[in-house]
Amino acid sequence: MELSPYQPGYWYMPHRTKSDYDKAFAEARDWALSDEGIGEDSATAARIFHIKEDTLRQSIHRIRKRKRNSSGLFNYHGGNNRVLNTAQEEAIRQYCYKQWEAGLGATHNMVYAAIVWLKEVFLLI
Repeated sequence: MELSPYQPGYWYMPHRTKSDYDKAFAEARDWALSDEGIGEDSATAARIFHIKEDTLRQSIHRIRKRKRNSSGLFNYHGGNNRVLNTAQEEAIRQYCYKQWEAGLGATHNMVYAAIVWLKEVFLLI
């Protein structure tokens, strides 16, 4: 005897397992983001694929909101707030090394002041 899609034993609606639901969710998200689903809202895709509307809506929103970093990639673990380019980083390293050779050492405040100065100089150019 086959279970009804709305009886216990089904993961969500007609999906028997979570992997079935995940496949349907991926198809719904792809459909909603494709040219076919452009004029439709997330509720339509949720009804077609029998998935949760709020979850689909949030997923679509996150995908559209993503921004690319300076390398042109999506970076999920930070690193998007790069302050200096490679030449400026090398200048800071050389500054710290010269301070160390002079026996002074470079404190956090000294390095920060050098970075601020570099940024101001390059903004004026």
